[in-house]
Amino acid sequence: MKLILTEEQYKLCLSQISEDVGEKYAEKAFNIKPEFSDFETKYQKHQANENKDEIIYNNGNIVIIKNPKSLEYIGPSVRGIIDRKGNLYTEQTSKCIHRKLIKILVSKGLLNYEDDEWRDVLPTEFITVQRYNDTNEYEVGESHYPMRSTDERDNSLLWWEKIPNYEDAKPVFQRFIDLANRKNPHIKFINEMTKLKYPV
Repeated sequence: MKLILTEEQYKLCLSQISEDVGEKYAEKAFNIKPEFSDFETKYQKHQANENKDEIIYNNGNIVIIKNPKSLEYIGPSVRGIIDRKGNLYTEQTSKCIHRKLIKILVSKGLLNYEDDEWRDVLPTEFITVQRYNDTNEYEVGESHYPMRSTDERDNSLLWWEKIPNYEDAKPVFQRFIDLANRKNPHIKFINEMTKLKYPV
């Protein structure tokens, strides 16, 4: 006999226990598959092949891949970081914000950055990027205020006066984009702020 849960009942189950445990409980008790279960299973099979991606972080929830050989097993709208050497570090599935990715990369010794004002200045160590839905494109993350055009800035706030202007920022970001394009020729990196609007 199968039980059919209402959305409220399902949420109640999940509120009683942690998200990962809740997903496992719902799957066992009610045969409800987790959102990315098939996707992650396919990716694990892909990892068994000899063309393995370099996984630099995996805590069972967040998986970060360096310079993925293909985007076939990378989820839509995932966030990433391009370092000053042009390496792309991208999530496998959309799990965290850019700040979290930066902290993980710093903890692994892959970024040397401590200042949280990276959003306000011209980049020297990294830029944030985001995959545009499930396309072959990554765009500059919306968290970089210097990449906002004059129309997108609120000049009534004095705070904006300290933000470098778009004309100065664009060539700096282009250097990161060019390096990433050379290291990952199968991915198209675009020097424009992402059209997707999410928290940073």
